[in-house]
Amino acid sequence: MDRLLVAQSRLPDGLRLLFVEGYRTPALQRHYFERYADELRAAHPEWPTERVRTAATRYVSSPDIAPHGAGAAVDLTLADADGRELDLGTPMNTERWHWSYGDRYWALMRGTEAAVYGPKEPGNS
Repeated sequence: MDRLLVAQSRLPDGLRLLFVEGYRTPALQRHYFERYADELRAAHPEWPTERVRTAATRYVSSPDIAPHGAGAAVDLTLADADGRELDLGTPMNTERWHWSYGDRYWALMRGTEAAVYGPKEPGNS
C-alpha cells in the first residue's frame, strides 16, 4: 500500500490512482482464464489445446501462477481529483497498469529464489 501512495503522490495535481481490482480467488482467476481460452477456441477451432493455452496466457495469467490469486497485484487506472475514472481511449479491461509486489513475476524480475506471496484460497490464513 505504501508504494501505491508514493506513486500517487508523484502524479500531477488533479490526478489520482483508481484501484480497479486486487485479490482474485483462484476460482475467479480460472474463470477469467477459461472464458478467454473459450473465446480463442471459438475464433481458432483448428488450434490444438496447448496453442490455445499458450495464447490465452498472453492476455490472462494462468491460474497456477496468477499474482492476483496471491493478493500480490493490483490493477489501476487514472481518476480525476473527485475519483471519476478518466477516459483514456480504451475500455479499462486493457489493464492500464498492473502492479505487483512479492509475486512470482516480481521474484523473476528481481532474481530472487522465491516469491514472497503465493496463491491463497479465501478463508485460509
